[in-house]
Amino acid sequence: MIRKSLLILILFCLIVLNIFAVNLIPNPSFENWSDLYHCDSWIYDSSSVFYIVKDSIHVFDGNYSIKANIFTQTQASTDIISDTFAVIPGDSYQFSYRFYDNDSSANGRYYFYHFDASKNYLSNYYGSYTSDNPAWQTISGTYTVPAGTYYMFAGFRFYDVSGWDGDAVIYLDSVFFGNSSGSSGNSPPQFSSHLRVPLNPVVSETVYPSIIITDDSGIFSDSMYYSVNSGTFIPVYHDSINTGRYYFTIPNQILNTDIDYFFSAMDDSSAIAYSDTFSYTVADNGGVGLRILFDFTKEEDAGNADWIIDTNYPKPLPDNPNAENDWLGAISHWGFELDSSGYVCRTLPPGFTITYGNADSMDLQNYDVFIMPEPQNPLTASEKSAIFDFVRDGGGLFMVADHNASDRNSNGWDSPHIFNDLGSPDSFGMYFNVTGDSYNSISDICNSFTGLDSIYNGKYGNAQGSDFAFHAGTTMPASADAIEIAPHPDNSSYSMLSVCYFGNGKVAGMGDSSPADDGTGQAGNTLYDGWNEGISKVLIMNTTWWLSVKKGLTGIDESFISYSYAGENITITVRNNSENAFAMLRLYKKEQGAMDYKYIESVKYGTNVIFNDHINSNSSVYYKITGINHSGQEIFIGMFKSDNHRNIELIDNIITDNILRFNNNNKIEYQIFDFSGRIVQSGTGAEGIVHLNLNPGIYIIKSANYKGKITVIE
Repeated sequence: MIRKSLLILILFCLIVLNIFAVNLIPNPSFENWSDLYHCDSWIYDSSSVFYIVKDSIHVFDGNYSIKANIFTQTQASTDIISDTFAVIPGDSYQFSYRFYDNDSSANGRYYFYHFDASKNYLSNYYGSYTSDNPAWQTISGTYTVPAGTYYMFAGFRFYDVSGWDGDAVIYLDSVFFGNSSGSSGNSPPQFSSHLRVPLNPVVSETVYPSIIITDDSGIFSDSMYYSVNSGTFIPVYHDSINTGRYYFTIPNQILNTDIDYFFSAMDDSSAIAYSDTFSYTVADNGGVGLRILFDFTKEEDAGNADWIIDTNYPKPLPDNPNAENDWLGAISHWGFELDSSGYVCRTLPPGFTITYGNADSMDLQNYDVFIMPEPQNPLTASEKSAIFDFVRDGGGLFMVADHNASDRNSNGWDSPHIFNDLGSPDSFGMYFNVTGDSYNSISDICNSFTGLDSIYNGKYGNAQGSDFAFHAGTTMPASADAIEIAPHPDNSSYSMLSVCYFGNGKVAGMGDSSPADDGTGQAGNTLYDGWNEGISKVLIMNTTWWLSVKKGLTGIDESFISYSYAGENITITVRNNSENAFAMLRLYKKEQGAMDYKYIESVKYGTNVIFNDHINSNSSVYYKITGINHSGQEIFIGMFKSDNHRNIELIDNIITDNILRFNNNNKIEYQIFDFSGRIVQSGTGAEGIVHLNLNPGIYIIKSANYKGKITVIE
């Protein structure tokens, strides 16, 4: 934000005519924060008697406000001050501030300090006080800069009043100082609906940011400024405009490049405005690019627990860990394995609220999977709604519980009660057994798994026949809505690990935190290595991967995939009925023996998207295709296998009559799966023919000697 402020000041100094930045105060709506307690471009008192916090509940404009916490009657200890800004002596400016003061113990007041051209103090001006009001109140007016004043800052101070009871809270938002007489008092350009395609760019991928710019007098000029690894901001002009949305381009970058960018616009009345600053880091194109959020808002480190991936948050450090112990936390190995597979891992820090649908970077809409590792504090009503909406819209939720009475912070709540209170039994079919229930604190081993093959025999290995151990964990009774993965060895009516589908999303529930415990947390905690015991790592990683793969792809009616060979070259065609479904498609490939998919290329979306690749006819290769939607999110579309067993193939892999024909006349035992791993049909086909009862879409079929893709169309 310092670079951006300097850029604004330079522009101000270079413009000779009466063309001024409309709002001279940097970060005026408190949208940019270094952390929960430090707001960019603002200076403030911070002590045990006064401090500020980023707040997302009481907001006038944007996503955040300042929450001022007052515990003192010493007024000089309660100041919040902006960075200095340049002004013109004798000119008149408009100003406004928004306060939310519904506390009878205190009020707030704005003030200005004046400085000469050398920034020596000259004088000050203190304005009017706030008054108690259950709604936001605006204090505004016109201010004439005193003679000899070339720099100012805006400040706010808080005062105790009659009836002071020892503490008070007042909120501040949307500060404005600008619109000099030269700009005729018109409203500045407004920015809204920022998008980036793709949202999470990978190596060598061009990025297309866009934003809607509106103004009451018309846009005269516009630019986007971007910097590479905190370097000089580079201005670029828009590529195109469509219904008020301005499109720009940022060139492709190498791995781990940090990009910051913002937009500027000047209207026909010479008023200039700047957007917030946006950022991203270029990810490894060998990974899946999906995002995992671990919860740390519910005291997951209480008592002997340390269920965090790292003590640095929201972003674990170092950026590129080389070993499991590079991050510090009792589930750091879980995070490391995900990071090594190309996932982006973040932590929702203490003091934050679980939200869905907000513009905050920590909002659930920016993540594919939300993991709650043994929470110790109950969820609020709004947090429950956020989680349900997140899953219903396609997100994955992983609930990790522990045995009954595992109340580590002695507040009367343990994780089984918290998940049951969330509504897991009614919505997900997963009731976590508590005190008084059977199998509520077991230490047993499961080595015979059921349910979904994609979980117990998935991407990270086959768990079947190996030990999955609980050490004092609870279980979940079998239900019609949940799928048992790890049934209790003595009573299969109770499950140690279950999953379910909910809306367009998926949910997993595990009754013990021991399998995720890697024994490497912070000093002072009693920890054990359950992660490397038996098959824990494989089963948990397979479950996490399953949660990250989007459900709802059973009937992909906007596109289907075909492919053809010419020697060792393969041509893959994605044919689409709707040209607006995605912005681009990505192709990934996993060679025989490889652990993960490698990014091949990205192609802009159209009626026919064609990928070409070289393939060794003597090896097996898996291909995966994903789509980048117009919000920049990556969505799994489909995958198929190409190998040297081309003689075992479907005669028709695009089905129009719901009859599937193989190139042999033998009896065929088969299973058909959708791309979320669910079995949708199984049985026996006579004489190489399988009669299908499927909706249009893309599926995987498995038999004793064949695994392949079929596409059903009307």
